[in-house]
Amino acid sequence: MELSSRKSLFARISPPARILLGMLAGAAVGVVLGPRVAGLGEVVIALIKMLATPFILFVVLDALLRSFRPRIPREQNWRKPNAESISR
Repeated sequence: MELSSRKSLFARISPPARILLGMLAGAAVGVVLGPRVAGLGEVVIALIKMLATPFILFVVLDALLRSFRPRIPREQNWRKPNAESISR
């Protein structure tokens, strides 16, 4: 089996399970290190707040740009090739 065809352990875990593992790891670090890492949570919250504004901006811009995209009627969309066009 090639290296590229094998999935890593991280890729095999579902996203909800990854979130749960992250929460459990965070709780374990909090219990083990206690008040010594209390400021770390505040740093993480500050980083999330910093990312929220650009994220909302790009979501709104994406929605606006998609709403002004010209609509192509279904008949003019990509057509699947038929046997005649392939044999030419």
